[in-house]
Amino acid sequence: MFKTLDMKHTSINTLPDSIWKLQQLRHLYLSESYRSKLMLGQGTNFPTILQTLCGLFVDEETPVRDGLDRLLNIRKLGLTMSSKQEAMSLQLQAVVDWVLKQKQLRSLRLKSIDENNQPWDLELKPLVSLVNLSYIYLLGRLRNPSIISQFPYSLIDLTLSASGLVEDPMQSLGRLPNLRSLKLLAKSYLGKNMLCSFGGFPQLRVLKLWKLEQLEEWNVEKGALQALRDLEIRFCRSLKFFLQNCYIEFCGKLKLYLPRREKLCKKVLVYFFVLGFAFHFNVFAIGADIQILMRAVLSCNNL
Repeated sequence: MFKTLDMKHTSINTLPDSIWKLQQLRHLYLSESYRSKLMLGQGTNFPTILQTLCGLFVDEETPVRDGLDRLLNIRKLGLTMSSKQEAMSLQLQAVVDWVLKQKQLRSLRLKSIDENNQPWDLELKPLVSLVNLSYIYLLGRLRNPSIISQFPYSLIDLTLSASGLVEDPMQSLGRLPNLRSLKLLAKSYLGKNMLCSFGGFPQLRVLKLWKLEQLEEWNVEKGALQALRDLEIRFCRSLKFFLQNCYIEFCGKLKLYLPRREKLCKKVLVYFFVLGFAFHFNVFAIGADIQILMRAVLSCNNL
């Protein structure tokens, strides 16, 4: 029985509706880079046991309503949506409604791009009803930023990119009891200040802050991030205060990637010990950056 069809690394961009004759098909991986689309004929009979659908490109011609929305047993879903055209407004609503019907959904990856492959508006409704959802990846400016406070408690891994959040998301995300990995990537948060409050992120082990260029100050209260093992900060160019305002008992690895301030710079690798555990900074920086780095090390040693 043919259960898995993997075309992630192909140049196929359109699949005929004859693909659905594979009634035992459970896992379908399409080519995200080639904008793979699916064709549906009149009266197409779907394999109702399909559990994985990843890499699908959705535009105004994609048959979502009365088509793909008949697939209700999806556990892993990955879609890229072309969202800028006005004709896509109803289509995006159909996609959102379809997602909310997936009561067995465990993994959700949604990307919203314009015709130049740049992040665009991402339409989404609260996902709190998807009680099995453990992995979320969202790329695009959230038109409804309040969904940040309405993720399901089952969530374990969250990645946000280009979300355009203007309010600190840490207060809401810190209440997720099972969250273990959080990645805030470029332009996901546009604010200047970020606070992790007492008791926040009780299970978080991995935290990555990448290219949050407006972020100036990050404070961590005692009792927050108690399980943190891996902290990575890359190119947060405006960040002035980090470890001296952060009460974190590290038991893992800490990486800081600071921006270059000189034309000639070299890779600096600094090791230090906190509470008996070894850490290292992997930094491309010289001069003033090294002074910042060493102040952070001293601050950690004084915790």
